[in-house]
Amino acid sequence: MGKSMASRLAFLITARHSFATSSVTRTAPFIHLLATSTLSMQSKRNMSENLTLFDAMGVTGKYKFSIGAPGPADLKKVAAVIERVAAQRMKEEKNTVGASLLQYGAPLGDPRSIRALAKFLAAEYGMPVSESHLAFTSGATAGFLHLLLQMFPNKCTVYAEGLTYHVALQMLRDFNFKIRSVPNEVDGINVDRLGEIWAEDMEEVSTEEQSKKPYQALLYTVPVFQNPTGTLLSAAKCERIIKLARKYHVLILSEDVYNMLHYDGNTKPPKRLFAYDSEDDPDYGVGHVVSNCTFSKLLSPGLRLGWQELPVALREKYYDKSSVIVSGGGLNPVIGGCVTVALEDGTVSKFISEIRASHAKKMEMTIEMLNRLMPSSCKLYHPSNGGYFLYVMLPSKLNAAEFVKYAKEKYGISLQEGFKFQSSSEDFLKELSNGFRISIPYPTFEEMRDGVHYLCEALKECIKE
Repeated sequence: MGKSMASRLAFLITARHSFATSSVTRTAPFIHLLATSTLSMQSKRNMSENLTLFDAMGVTGKYKFSIGAPGPADLKKVAAVIERVAAQRMKEEKNTVGASLLQYGAPLGDPRSIRALAKFLAAEYGMPVSESHLAFTSGATAGFLHLLLQMFPNKCTVYAEGLTYHVALQMLRDFNFKIRSVPNEVDGINVDRLGEIWAEDMEEVSTEEQSKKPYQALLYTVPVFQNPTGTLLSAAKCERIIKLARKYHVLILSEDVYNMLHYDGNTKPPKRLFAYDSEDDPDYGVGHVVSNCTFSKLLSPGLRLGWQELPVALREKYYDKSSVIVSGGGLNPVIGGCVTVALEDGTVSKFISEIRASHAKKMEMTIEMLNRLMPSSCKLYHPSNGGYFLYVMLPSKLNAAEFVKYAKEKYGISLQEGFKFQSSSEDFLKELSNGFRISIPYPTFEEMRDGVHYLCEALKECIKE
């Protein structure tokens, strides 16, 4: 409410005490009119304001297949959870001596939260998770930048899949990091080519020398249900990448944000890359993998809460003893403390199980419809059984950008063009980047079904076979 509007309302309320009852009766309609007018103005203001990131980005259309985020129905369920656990945790804090959760936070996160997180992850991953490797972050983006800018102040070469998460690429470019592309394959990054490139670019570093030297480079990868292709890095490739990283002393930042969203019926997700980098191995050295995770895809992006699983030495240097953390304290402790209650009582695990089931139905339906209804010249790159995304490759005669524009204008379908995910302009990416990404969590089941139908109609209209 603006100052002038507030002043008018204050005047009318004051007048209530000055005038006789008859005067109040005469004033009442004006108060009602003023309140109605104020609500109307607020409603109009809300309609024009950017309430979410997607509003600010101009994402419109009936079928929002471009949005890589939870849908409104799931977020409303999370709102109810946060309402309950926040009330419970704040009540607890009021009854403690120091209300420590509201103070500058412990560098790694509230110890109670770390314990709850380790127990939750061990149950979800189906294998032990050590508290000594965990630190809370303000989400995957913050975790990515927190390490990147502290560990590589003089920049380094960052190696990435040919198509990968486009905003991570943009952040790297914004901070003037050099990016080298490695081809995608249906079972993850091309490890043969990665080994060739590293042999060209770097010298080997022995295990004994690693503690004395900084990492030579960074590999940024999304190994499980990759963005945008939905692929899964095979176990054999995971083992080979770890050996290469140790050989050339390269840090791997593994974006593990979709791992728990597996739809194959197994009780546990694919083994994360961090688990392949075992401290028991004789050539472990100082450790070469950071698992960068978030609750954004599991609960809500607005929580701005995530975690990293990282080697002990990195955890100590870049969290426990980091000037960034010393200045501001542990990252997002209040939200972390509230989510801890939901971790402890099983609410988070139950909710993830529910969204796995609903996402799986949408993913299965979408794959079936695409395979049945798309023109034969279009190709589903990989029939993913987890995560958020599917990727469709188009024939060379149909430009992806032109098709995405057509589908939006005629049918109200928003998509992400493949070229946005290019880590370079190398020729090997030309065919793969001529496609589009479909994200399945945000639309309802009915919106997904109808939207995929119209999507295939649009493809048929643009491709005359």
